Amino acid sequence: MFHFLSKIINVFISPFIWFLVLFILALFVKKKKLKRIFTILVIFVLWFFSNSFIFNQVVKLWEVKPVQISELEPIYEYGIVLGGIASYDEDYQRTVFTGSTDRIMQTIYLYKTGKIKKIAIIGGSYRIMLKVRKEAEFLKEFLVDLGIPEEDIITESESRNTHENAENAAEILEDSLDKKMLLVTSAFHIRRAKGCFEKKGFTVDVFPVQPMASVGSFDPSSLIIPYAGVFGSWNLMLKEILGFMTYKVSGYL
Repeated sequence: MFHFLSKIINVFISPFIWFLVLFILALFVKKKKLKRIFTILVIFVLWFFSNSFIFNQVVKLWEVKPVQISELEPIYEYGIVLGGIASYDEDYQRTVFTGSTDRIMQTIYLYKTGKIKKIAIIGGSYRIMLKVRKEAEFLKEFLVDLGIPEEDIITESESRNTHENAENAAEILEDSLDKKMLLVTSAFHIRRAKGCFEKKGFTVDVFPVQPMASVGSFDPSSLIIPYAGVFGSWNLMLKEILGFMTYKVSGYL
């Protein structure tokens, strides 16, 4: 039920949905004063949530600082990589990666450079209604095809969210909980993921990947020119902040 409700709530925290609702209200409300208020709100929401400069400042406050390879311990028993990376295309009969591909790519690099002994792929499917191949299973096949020994890969394919990731991982890695592990996930997701895993008895260092905060010199045009793609980024950010607060209240962190 928790998983189902979280998917429903995520629809209503989308800034684009807020924009559409306010736009419809501004269009059809009869009273001039209310129409003016809704019109101002439409303009504000459109400007604020399409402004890449504002988003970048907010996400910098939320994301944890980058971790250099040189800062890591010499070797970890497991590199735990969380799902949400890919889907399996039945028509093409191959793995199709999403924008979170950096999670698995950096994990492969950590394994190949000897920073982690083994890889634990944690995550099944986030889809509620559709019966699809479990993500951890086809990702394991992908890594084996790349030459990583099957015995160095452990999978958990039933969890659907971060809480279940940690809970199920604690069961399959129970014999190794006394060893420090490396948690690999997106930078914006590190706070919630680390809290969940530590709550379940893990001792983890974190390796944040796929930062949403942009780097480089300041571009003055980002203060003025709207960018539609920022709406989607805000959706991810607000979903994560709400998820963190919900987990905190629920005792998952």
